[in-house]
Amino acid sequence: MKNKFFSNHKLYLTPISPIHIGCGEEFEPINYVIDNDVLYNFNIYKLSSILTEKDRQLLFDISSYGEDGLILYHNFLKDKKELLKKIATYQTKVCPAMGDEFAAKLGKAVQSESKGKNKEGRKVFNKLIIERSSYLPFQNNLYIPGSSVKGAIVTSILDFLSRKEDIRLRDNDLKQKYVGSFENSFFSLVKLSDFMPTGQDISSYVYYIVNKKKKQSTESTNMDAKGPTVRRECISFGQYRAFYGELSLWDDDKVIEGKPVNLSFSNLCKRINEFYWNQLIKEFKLLNKLNMLDNDWKIHINTLFNDIFNKMKEGKILLIRLGRNTGAEAKSYRKDGFAKIEINTRKKSNGKNKSASEATTVWLSAEEQKSNDKLIPLGWALIEIDPIENDSSIQEWVSKQPVK
Repeated sequence: MKNKFFSNHKLYLTPISPIHIGCGEEFEPINYVIDNDVLYNFNIYKLSSILTEKDRQLLFDISSYGEDGLILYHNFLKDKKELLKKIATYQTKVCPAMGDEFAAKLGKAVQSESKGKNKEGRKVFNKLIIERSSYLPFQNNLYIPGSSVKGAIVTSILDFLSRKEDIRLRDNDLKQKYVGSFENSFFSLVKLSDFMPTGQDISSYVYYIVNKKKKQSTESTNMDAKGPTVRRECISFGQYRAFYGELSLWDDDKVIEGKPVNLSFSNLCKRINEFYWNQLIKEFKLLNKLNMLDNDWKIHINTLFNDIFNKMKEGKILLIRLGRNTGAEAKSYRKDGFAKIEINTRKKSNGKNKSASEATTVWLSAEEQKSNDKLIPLGWALIEIDPIENDSSIQEWVSKQPVK
């Protein structure tokens, strides 16, 4: 009889493009300032403790000014920028255009909403909100939740299983069959830790995240889609083995409906790489056709994959995609009949949104809000499995990346 046991594996993750995994928190211009393209986040509740009595009284007076008080408060922060930098509890770099935007817009109303003739409306302000990455509160350092990585793994396995199933089996039915309740799911046999920093402060960078059309209209050269540009803190790419995690896999076949499901570690790695490699190639072809990719990043990535492709085939390195705005295709299955994505248009006769097998737009990281080139896709990472020594190919790639 075959012995049943967990096989344990050490995993090292290197980001190869910007990754944003949200935490539900935001940097707002009431708790940060930007100077020389660095964001300084401070605790507003500690602000009064570092101010003079005169400044505390001024701050108190500002709070009673209503809408105008927000303008006064922002200008107050500008004046106290050097002091606020000293009490900052967290710092991250921002793209230069964002630093310029902060300087130009903070403390100013964009417009006033009209209330009628000769009536002054409510002031509208630039929110300048930045979505924060997942972080460890006591260390103020970034990390990658194991649930995010496991979700990416589950998607790749369900994609493989879906292509062997009856096309009439719906997405929810597929999940119920192979995922089901936790105790009956073969995915409960995959134990994955959080990916923690490997003894270093993880570098992050705030990008504009822009939404672009996959197909250019014959009537317009504008590639901007309807999705609003957002600002997100991302894990910087090019940090060698920035994160460490552990995976444990029950080394046995799980039986579902009388049939064994081969969840061996080598098979798991094969399915993950197959799914995400196809996604990467498809995205590269699209972005190359649209001439949107950052050229230096593209050249270096091509060289990297040429060097490590055999290790990927051997299951020593995994390609995976994580986080927000990585495309619905990276979170759904490829078989016809599955993964219909709702598209926000009103072209159906019943007024409902249309469904399609893939999204019509793509989200990309940008240094400027209106960029149509020098863009980098989101969420890509490499995971080395049980490495005995450093990987010179990945290290060489890392050495060529810009410091951010």
